Amino acid sequence: MWQLHTKTTEHWVPIDAVASFKRMRPYSQRESGVNWVANALRSSEYLEVDESGKNVRRRTEVQEPKGQFQRSIYVKGFGTDDSKDLQLRLEEFFQGYGSTNEVRMRRDEDKSFKGSVFVEF
Repeated sequence: MWQLHTKTTEHWVPIDAVASFKRMRPYSQRESGVNWVANALRSSEYLEVDESGKNVRRRTEVQEPKGQFQRSIYVKGFGTDDSKDLQLRLEEFFQGYGSTNEVRMRRDEDKSFKGSVFVEF
């Protein structure tokens, strides 16, 4: 998305590119296709659609995304508990500090939990 966003100076992104994303395909395959997506985007308070209905952009300036390293943390001290629901409990725990992309449990060669995780926000 960042590459599409920065491709033009006015930061317009083609709606057909957005409609091609995996999560958008069910919507773009409706009867009116990309037009349906454009009409749905017009109701957004965060986005605006150009007059032709072919492009969309944010109403506010977008900040350049941080690199994976800048939005990740390493946390240790979780002990050796390796119950079936530990991954879910760790994800729920870190959601309290912000939206997470991934919580990776570190494991030894024998696949046992090391008691530490990498969390990407």
